[in-house]
Amino acid sequence: MKILSRIWILIIPLILSGCSLNSKFYLVGYENEEYERFSDYDIRELEEQIPGYWSYYKKSEEEKSAFIEKGAFWETEWITAGTYEAGTEIESGIYIAWYGGNDEEFCVTRHEDDERTWTDSYDKFWYNQAFLFQLDAKDCVTVPQDSKIALIKNDSLCFSNAVDNVYYEGSYKIREDMPEGEYFVIKFDMAILEDGYGDLILSNNNRFKYVVIDDIDVLNVKGYALFSLEAKPETHPIN
Repeated sequence: MKILSRIWILIIPLILSGCSLNSKFYLVGYENEEYERFSDYDIRELEEQIPGYWSYYKKSEEEKSAFIEKGAFWETEWITAGTYEAGTEIESGIYIAWYGGNDEEFCVTRHEDDERTWTDSYDKFWYNQAFLFQLDAKDCVTVPQDSKIALIKNDSLCFSNAVDNVYYEGSYKIREDMPEGEYFVIKFDMAILEDGYGDLILSNNNRFKYVVIDDIDVLNVKGYALFSLEAKPETHPIN
C-alpha cells in the first residue's frame, strides 16, 4: 500500500470508568483463560457515555442512503466494465464508483515509478455500493460487470454533506466538502476510514477517539461519524 506521508492519527482512548480496560468481555475461545481484548465492549456503553448516540446512528444511516442515491442517479458520462489506464484511455482525477452487485472485484493497479507497482482491491465496494477514489496517470482501474465509474469534473458537486458540523457515513472531498483538521470520531459498526487511494486512516477499533485529517483529497467514511471539535458531543463516565 502507498505510504502516507502526512496523515497522522491521535489515538487517544478516553479512559473513563467502565472502559474495556476493566470490562469483562472476552474473545470467543479464550473465556476459560479470561483473555481480554481491549477493543471489546458492550454497545450499550456508548449509549451511556454519549447522550444521543442512537440519534447519531439513525442520522448516519439516512446520510448513507442519500449518498448512495446521489451516486446511482447522477446524470453523467459513466464508464462501464473494462480495464482502463488513466492519462491515456481515461482522464486522471477523482471518480465516483458504483458497484452493480456481482462477485467480481474492483481494483486499481498503481504506479509509483517504472519499476514499482501494486494493486489495491476495494473489496467489492464495501462502501455500501458507492464511494470516491483517485486515479493518477498510469494507474489502471478494472471495473467489474454491472458496475460503473464517473469522473467528477464539477468542483461544486457534493455527494455527502455535513449536518450540524457532523460528517456521517459517505465520501467527502477534503477542503471542498470537509475541511482539514482534528475530529472527534464515534463508531457505529464495522468501521473504517480510507482515503481516495484505498489507504487506511482509521480501522475498526475503540468506541471513540480523535483523528487528524490532513494532506488527502478524499475521505471515505464507513461506520463512523466525525464531529468538528465545536460540535463534539458530551461524554460521561460509566459504571
